[in-house]
Amino acid sequence: MSLTSDNINLTLKAALDVRYQRQEVLANNVANADTPGFRPEDLEFDGVLQREIGGPSPLGHTDGAHLDETGHLGMGARASFVGGADAGVAQQDLRERPDRLDTLDGNGVDMDREMARVADNAMQYKAAMEVMRRRVGILKLAITDMSR
Repeated sequence: MSLTSDNINLTLKAALDVRYQRQEVLANNVANADTPGFRPEDLEFDGVLQREIGGPSPLGHTDGAHLDETGHLGMGARASFVGGADAGVAQQDLRERPDRLDTLDGNGVDMDREMARVADNAMQYKAAMEVMRRRVGILKLAITDMSR
């Protein structure tokens, strides 16, 4: 087992990736706050995270290249996600907000709520990053102690 590819590190990396992707979705909402008819979206965090860590996926497959050797979604399947192969956000993971209040021009962005979501997501990202930083620190300490 590789020290960098254990389940905890892979899950942390996936969580960081999904938080980053959610930040992009939220930033798009903020950028379109004055666009008539714009409907704010959010990322379904659990669904994307499950797919990133190789959990159950609602997607079917029509080509063996869509799945890796373990039967999980591989890079071939990710190419159809929004933003290309590296983005990881599937259109199915974006949801319109049911709690939105449309203005007269049909725009549903509430800047106060949106900025609160941005701040919460950033805090969650920083927390996952701190856990990752501490895990790397423990590995460094173990390696240093082994070399003595």
